[in-house]
Amino acid sequence: MKRIIHTYVNQRKTDIGDRQEWFSFNNMKNPSIEYHQLLGMLVSVHYAKKHYNNITLYSTLDIINLVSEIGIPYTGFSKLENDIKSTFGPFAVPKLIVYAKQKEPFIHIDYDTFLVSKLDEDVANKPFAFSHVDLKDWDNNSILTIRGIIPAYIEWLAYHEDTVPEWWYQPHHIKIDEIPNMNVTSVNDVDTFNNIAVNPILKHYREHRENWDKGETSCALEQLLIYAHLKHNNLKVDFFLDNNPTLIHYNNEKGQIENWDSKSFDIFDKDYFMNYDKYHHVFSHHLANGGIQKILEEVAIELGYRKEINKLKLLFKK
Repeated sequence: MKRIIHTYVNQRKTDIGDRQEWFSFNNMKNPSIEYHQLLGMLVSVHYAKKHYNNITLYSTLDIINLVSEIGIPYTGFSKLENDIKSTFGPFAVPKLIVYAKQKEPFIHIDYDTFLVSKLDEDVANKPFAFSHVDLKDWDNNSILTIRGIIPAYIEWLAYHEDTVPEWWYQPHHIKIDEIPNMNVTSVNDVDTFNNIAVNPILKHYREHRENWDKGETSCALEQLLIYAHLKHNNLKVDFFLDNNPTLIHYNNEKGQIENWDSKSFDIFDKDYFMNYDKYHHVFSHHLANGGIQKILEEVAIELGYRKEINKLKLLFKK
């Protein structure tokens, strides 16, 4: 069975406090991980275990201790050294470091990804497979001509355009509507993945960290550059889905969350969530929405995690 992985690293300067303070109403510290992140982990872990019987969290000891105390049912932990927190830069850097540590085939999923249905096994057996194309159907699909529209893929160019190869960004090499979203990353050819893509990207980051740590650069560091390195070496990538599996919209008039595609509006509620025929990618910033948290709480309780939800609410005084 292929190894399933989560990564979470506290990028803040304040740790979560001593163990005895985690669930105390006297704790005045704000935890260095948010309620919606832990809630996402809880539900994401459940579905990963349901289909793959394993999921390992790579994190620092403070977070490993916290999720263990809450009862989030990871099957394994791998401790990252505390100095990884010193980046305080792109959130993708710890994820790249975790990729580089892998020696065997793996599937990495983000904590905002919920494998309600198992991933397509034929695609998962390909050398390199990702969730879906991140941005599709652009009239002008050159990275260079959409500056300011999508900062996640653009800001880094202001610091690096003269010092990086053209195949990282020029339109005759790579286009905005072919870059994968890596909320799901499935790798079977691990040595090639790391030697061709991940390790050179980490090397460039470390050599030019003062620039990479400016602005929104995580999507470029991970999604754009991993794909660019694979493509430049004539390596094919596959996708699990043709489109983003969950595009959500909060309808203020109806006071409800809706799952949107070009054909219909479907009510995004507990039943829709749990009976979906694919998997959900809700985006971590959408997890912070109170309505979505309510749905995830209902899902977690339905799945038997009422005690864990109560611990989370106690920790965050909800």
